[in-house]
Amino acid sequence: MVYTTDLKSVEQLFMRVRLPPPAPNNIIMYNPLPPDVIIRKSMIHGFGLFATEDIPADTNLGITHYWLEGKLIRTPLGGFYNHSEDPSCRSKIVNPDWKVKRACLVTLRDIKAGEEITTTYKIQPL
Repeated sequence: MVYTTDLKSVEQLFMRVRLPPPAPNNIIMYNPLPPDVIIRKSMIHGFGLFATEDIPADTNLGITHYWLEGKLIRTPLGGFYNHSEDPSCRSKIVNPDWKVKRACLVTLRDIKAGEEITTTYKIQPL
């Protein structure tokens, strides 16, 4: 893991993972959802994740789960996607060799604005 206090490096990292840049006072705020995803009532089940704008294929939407000391921790992004046999995303373990493993939600195809973001309930290694 790399730690930096260089603001330019932090801004570049945020661009790669599609998060808004840090606030002008250099405070990094936690955003539970990417900027182009919202939670709303789902026709599939309960609530779901929906795109607010078009999202291209192979986009990493963010971290859905952490595994720490044998415990699974679900993030807000991981708590609201619904299952589909024809999913628009898949969950991928992005760092299987780290002490704290993470799963990310990655788009399989282009997703249109207003479309529900779905996956199968199976996490696949990278």
